[in-house]
Amino acid sequence: MRLAGRAPWVPALCPSATALVPGEQAWLGRVFWGTPKAMNEADLAGVVQEFVNGARIARDGGWDGVQIHAAHGYLVAQWLSPNVSRQGRRVGGHGGE
Repeated sequence: MRLAGRAPWVPALCPSATALVPGEQAWLGRVFWGTPKAMNEADLAGVVQEFVNGARIARDGGWDGVQIHAAHGYLVAQWLSPNVSRQGRRVGGHGGE
C-alpha cells in the first residue's frame, strides 16, 4: 500500500520534523501523516535530483519547459516557510530561526 508515493509506515520528508496540526482535526494529522522526518543534506540532494530527472523527462518528451509548484504546503513552500523550516537558512532558503 502506498500513500502519496510512500508506504504509510515511512515518514514523509520535510525541512524540519514539524507535525501537521490542522486545527480542530489535529488527530487526523497524527493518524494519517504523523511526524515527518527532518531532511538532511543527502535527502535534499535526492529531491533536487528528482526535480532534475522530471525536467529531463519533460524535455525528452518534447516539452519546452517545466513549472515548479511552490505553494499550498508542497515541499518547496515548506522550505520557504518560517513556520515549517528550521534549517532553511542553513541551506540557502528563507525559513528558519
